[in-house]
Amino acid sequence: MKTGMVDLAVIVVYLILMSAVGVVFKRFNRSSDDFMRSGCRATWWLCGASCFMSIFSAWTFTGGAAVAYEAGWSFSVLFLMNALGFAVQGFFFAPWFRQLRAVSIPEVIRRRFDERTQQFMAWLGIVTGTLSAAISLYGLAVFTAAVTGYPVSGIILVLGAVVVFYSFSSGSWAVMATDFLQTVILFPVTILVAYLAFQELGGFGGFREEIASAGLTGHFRLIKADEFAAAFNDFTWCWAVGILLGKSVEFIGLNGARRFFGVKDGKEASKAAFLAAGLMVVGAVLWAVPPMASRLFYADKVMAVSLANPVEASYAVACVELLPQGILGLVLVAMFSATMSSMDTGLNTNASIIVNDIYPAFCGWFKRPVGRDAVLLRLVKLCTLVLGTVIVFLALNFSRLRGVGMFRLMMELSAIFGSVIGVPMVIGLFVRRVPKWSAMASILIGAVPSAAGFFSGKPVFTESGFFSLFPFLCTPWNYQTRVIVNMAVTGTAFLLCGLFYKAEARYAKKVDEFFAVMKKPVDFEKEVGGSVDVSQLEIIGGFSMLIGVLVALLLFLPELTRRDIGGLIFISASIVATGAGLYAAGHRSKVSLRRSVPGAKPILPAAGNVVSGTRNDEEA
Repeated sequence: MKTGMVDLAVIVVYLILMSAVGVVFKRFNRSSDDFMRSGCRATWWLCGASCFMSIFSAWTFTGGAAVAYEAGWSFSVLFLMNALGFAVQGFFFAPWFRQLRAVSIPEVIRRRFDERTQQFMAWLGIVTGTLSAAISLYGLAVFTAAVTGYPVSGIILVLGAVVVFYSFSSGSWAVMATDFLQTVILFPVTILVAYLAFQELGGFGGFREEIASAGLTGHFRLIKADEFAAAFNDFTWCWAVGILLGKSVEFIGLNGARRFFGVKDGKEASKAAFLAAGLMVVGAVLWAVPPMASRLFYADKVMAVSLANPVEASYAVACVELLPQGILGLVLVAMFSATMSSMDTGLNTNASIIVNDIYPAFCGWFKRPVGRDAVLLRLVKLCTLVLGTVIVFLALNFSRLRGVGMFRLMMELSAIFGSVIGVPMVIGLFVRRVPKWSAMASILIGAVPSAAGFFSGKPVFTESGFFSLFPFLCTPWNYQTRVIVNMAVTGTAFLLCGLFYKAEARYAKKVDEFFAVMKKPVDFEKEVGGSVDVSQLEIIGGFSMLIGVLVALLLFLPELTRRDIGGLIFISASIVATGAGLYAAGHRSKVSLRRSVPGAKPILPAAGNVVSGTRNDEEA
């Protein structure tokens, strides 16, 4: 599975374009607020695509593909739950999150609880976010190296450098813009792969017949029946309930709030969430079919791939077998885009936390002024550069480890500890009468069963005479058990903290103000002003059309079959049509603006225009 020069050229051009986006959107950054959350001027479609892209990484096409290869439609449960989470946000929580008028999650936690909890969550977020980004980059590099033959270290350096460059150039604007363009590329390519796989299988009817003839009907069922419980411990009804609870905490609580901080107002936040939900529903089907087709037709070729777990290459094998020359490069681009989206979002989030939460705390401890906004803008860019370098350095070090299983280990730790952190962030949105230290206390208490569940069944318990008194620790806990126990213990601890609540006037007033701000609709013209909708439409539309035209150049490759030509035309036309639609909408808006206000032009944010209600919300 070696990529040719055409595929390599496609990847290089893609990376150059992503870097160019950072350069173009650099002019949108006139303040640190613009850099950290797009100055609250991002449109719903830009934010929605970014929400969608930030939720998954190359795992979708590697580890996720392995799930689809072995368990069929159960893979879709993960993404259907994501879609449900976004839909719930769209109906209820997304407007609240935008109306918090915040820059970072720790800032919201300070306003809801206290400064100690803010600092605890800020430092915890920096550590886990940096490690997660490094491991995602490493996991993508390992897979890409296996299927292309390029060295792991070189892939890490190139991808890391590109992400750091455009994130450093334009911050949140570049993150959202590249996420949208990556979505525009991702969907036509994956639609084509799924369509060709269905065609190979003989349509829906042929698909069912192939599954039945292979004896995989029960194995590929969405929720596994009892007779498969032993073989598929993770895909039963109990597992689905665990996924539902875990995703609910992730989306409903404050941990999922930052996705909507940069959008214009509450209504736009709702539309962004609904867009992400719709994309997730489509993706839940698209991404499951090719690995299942590989199980039915290309199992021998999958098992021949040089990966520790060959089934993780099942999606890539389907692409190699089904796609014309050059489009394989686009599939690798789709994988790159998924992980780069997770990395750039984490990079921008962590840099914002340092500048918005940790740095002001240091200034307060040493009784020094925070500094002017120009200083903060330089600082957040410096933090982006430093954090990006650290992520690349960690990924390079992970690539030198052997037999440690860091990728699986950290993903599992992140998932389980996330269910602990998220619980007080959800309950705290509804229960007011708890002490200000309740969130941190309940998280620390919940960490105990979380650690016990992770180490259950391992030698630390099974080889100890003392722990033999607790048989439940000597048996491995499955995912759903850990999630349910973690959430039950953490939630109970949080509610019990309410027994120690004392009606302190200052704290009670602070909590009341938090809820009042959260429920107060945003008046964009008064609080922000200076819409840049037209610029977003025209710039993103222009880039999309350029990408579509570049894809069309692949039509000049020799020895293309009729199916190859049709596939290239579909991808190119889809991307060009999306870009043309955006550009036309921007042009119509510009014409309408000029007619209503003669001589008016779309404007960019004024220098230093930091929205009130963010950094100095209490003083303001």
